[in-house]
Amino acid sequence: MRRSILLSLFLGVSALLPAPEQAFATSVVTLTDAELVQFSDVIAHVTILSVEPFRFDENIILTRITAQVNECLKSCSGDTIVFYARGGRLDDATQVFHGEFRPEAGAELVVFLEKIRRYGDKLMVLGLEQGAFRVLPIPQSRTNMCLSNAVIRHTNSRDSAFDASQNVHALKAAIRSEMEHAR
Repeated sequence: MRRSILLSLFLGVSALLPAPEQAFATSVVTLTDAELVQFSDVIAHVTILSVEPFRFDENIILTRITAQVNECLKSCSGDTIVFYARGGRLDDATQVFHGEFRPEAGAELVVFLEKIRRYGDKLMVLGLEQGAFRVLPIPQSRTNMCLSNAVIRHTNSRDSAFDASQNVHALKAAIRSEMEHAR
């Protein structure tokens, strides 16, 4: 008797609660070096000058990234480039897209960018953060190391000229080689 009363009470209260919103999952396919080059509309070695979050629509925050182009590897125009990242902090709201590139002013990167139709053909990092390689100084050296942000590229066992932690010149040479091979 007591069980049936508790069950009835639980079901009654549950029926009054709002149903949970629909959940979505993201699956990310690892991009090969050739796909990074082929699917990119722009490839550039950049330094981020500014990051500015804004509301793209009522549900989505995007971050506008303005960057100095240090070297254009594919289809750049001008000394600066504007590209975007999903998510950001705006007023009292924070939106995170897991796996998305997270920009920081002053960061030096080699980026693979694609135009995304859903966002009005705005340039965004290709393959979430797979298309962003941080350029970091090597202590007591005159060169810089490039590291992929994407865990997915590090955990994949396939051979890749882009994956290895290497200096920025070697990464750009590998990109140029892949572009030549694609022709």
